Amino acid sequence: MPATTAPESIVANFIEPADPNRDYVHWRNFLRQWWVLGPFSFAERAYAVAEPARALDDHFITDEALLVPHEDEEITGCIWRRYSAVSVMNKWWELTPERILLRHHHQLRLRSKEPQPEPPGGVHVTMDLFTIEDQLMPCWGSPERGIPGEPHCPRCETHIPAKPDRCPECGQRVGYYTSYSSWEFPRRAWDQPSFPFDHSVSYLAAQVRVEEARDYLLRWSSNTPCRIWANGEEAARFDGPFLSCSANQNRKWDLFTDPIRLQSGWNTIVAKTVLSTFADGEHHFCARLEKTDRSRIFVHSTRGEKVAAERRLKVSVSDPIYIGVTDSTPSVFHCTDGTLLAGEFLSRDQGASWQPAGPKHLGALGAHVTGLNFPDGPDLLFCAIGEPTEKGQATAPAYRSNDGWRTVEEIHPTFHLGPHVPSMGEDGVVRVNTLNHQTVVMPDGSAIGMCYGYCEHDIVHTDIRYKDWDKYPHDFNLYKYSSWCLGSEDGGMTWHYRGCVPPLPEMGDEGWAEPGLALLPNGDLLTILRNGEGNAPLYFARSADGGRTWSDPVRSRLHGQYPGLLAMSNGMLVATYGRPDNRIAVCLDGYGEGWPYEITVSTAPGWQGVTAVEIAADEILVVFEDQLWEPTRDDKKVVRHLLAHKVRLELLAAEAE
Repeated sequence: MPATTAPESIVANFIEPADPNRDYVHWRNFLRQWWVLGPFSFAERAYAVAEPARALDDHFITDEALLVPHEDEEITGCIWRRYSAVSVMNKWWELTPERILLRHHHQLRLRSKEPQPEPPGGVHVTMDLFTIEDQLMPCWGSPERGIPGEPHCPRCETHIPAKPDRCPECGQRVGYYTSYSSWEFPRRAWDQPSFPFDHSVSYLAAQVRVEEARDYLLRWSSNTPCRIWANGEEAARFDGPFLSCSANQNRKWDLFTDPIRLQSGWNTIVAKTVLSTFADGEHHFCARLEKTDRSRIFVHSTRGEKVAAERRLKVSVSDPIYIGVTDSTPSVFHCTDGTLLAGEFLSRDQGASWQPAGPKHLGALGAHVTGLNFPDGPDLLFCAIGEPTEKGQATAPAYRSNDGWRTVEEIHPTFHLGPHVPSMGEDGVVRVNTLNHQTVVMPDGSAIGMCYGYCEHDIVHTDIRYKDWDKYPHDFNLYKYSSWCLGSEDGGMTWHYRGCVPPLPEMGDEGWAEPGLALLPNGDLLTILRNGEGNAPLYFARSADGGRTWSDPVRSRLHGQYPGLLAMSNGMLVATYGRPDNRIAVCLDGYGEGWPYEITVSTAPGWQGVTAVEIAADEILVVFEDQLWEPTRDDKKVVRHLLAHKVRLELLAAEAE
């Protein structure tokens, strides 16, 4: 940038003090004004396919470390362009604005000319539409089918635990072992189109204004090889691997930390990033600055920008707490005595440290285990899948403890199913469902829980479309779901159907699913409902009669999957949900009438189901999965790390008055 440029006349990155009441990582902390120069192809160079990271040390323009962006200036055949929000919104319009998705930036201008495969990757179709040369996702075993929980060939159903590239029995190509096909309805591995910018480098540049020279920490992420310079001096480097994982996103904040020195006035930060092919995943880059004592800073986009101080709610998020490697869905349960269960682990110090929970742990009952604790005990965990015993009834394994999970017994509660009928899952397995992940205890001592699946009235097929194909053909028999309420009056041993949320199949493409539940201060019940693929809007419904009847669901401004609710002792109501990111929202009035605060607790990739429990006054523990806790890559194996953050939610004096 020319020294004569007046800082008042440009949009750049201006470093300012942070608001102490917003003490968590969010988009305001990040450098957001970036310029892009590229792509510069290295596709014809000898190392392109086998060692694309070598492009970091190859030469494409003169004095790359000293680049200064000027809008519309051409350099060696490429033009400086400001990175625009369209590039992010084109993929996930719910993403916050600090992330650069470079492949999507280029794709808006340089589209693939390669014909897309038919059927596209990800849709469930019959085997006759594929040949043995189509790469298909594996089928996985399940207890319901009495088959080991390992991969099987989707064509001949041969057991292939070694995860070969071809089935040794029928020769079918198999890949993308981090996902699945449904039995009898296989899926092609996700599409990997080629683009003109495959095997290329691009330069990103940010102009940063600081008032005084000082040392900072650069917290940054790139899931492709990257070099960073500050004012011409190399500051950071990542030589790979290309960090592609199976999760719904790979756009994690703060993968790396490096010291950086900024001078008083204008500074230029340049990043050189490498793209390979779509097989190496999407590109993501972001960067923020912290002071060396780890205190936060804000980044303004203009010199005169003013941001009102937060006066209602102080939010503080701790550094991540590592729990352990898990094979379970990320969930947490609060026992009556304060013991916490998460996956295969437990904590007796409010989540500060974790140890193995023993064989009867939260994940031992399968996915989406539901917890229930009574004020004076016991603590119970219920399996989400039941075994039919007679018409309209089922039983399911559960665990019960009266001493904070020091001793645990297995029990088998009974479920009276009402209109619920066996339900097809996305994996092609038919199940009888029991409870779904949240329960409450009513003032009269009875217990209420939610469930979802098919009821007798559910005959409307899903409307999910992908690239002009039905994701699930009608022969798959996947219908839109209903959500309903169950009640128990004998300590959780017997459950009876109470009432169903109005089905309304016209309201979304999946129906009401994954219901969370909370008891409101006035005795009403509030459920939060998913209804759609990906980050579709979440809905709320209410019951004033213990779950026997429910209001029509109302669409909220929140979007995501696997939603939950937590009523805090300070009167606040917290919603938890994921995809994209791992997020919570806060309702100050405790009734769910509005959600003015939405907090991204972590952008860690993974299943992105978020759960939370209260651990102290004004403090909750939020648990989630992180598949990039260690920045490594294995295309045939998922390593799921369980993480937590402590989040403090404190009402400020101005609001309390």
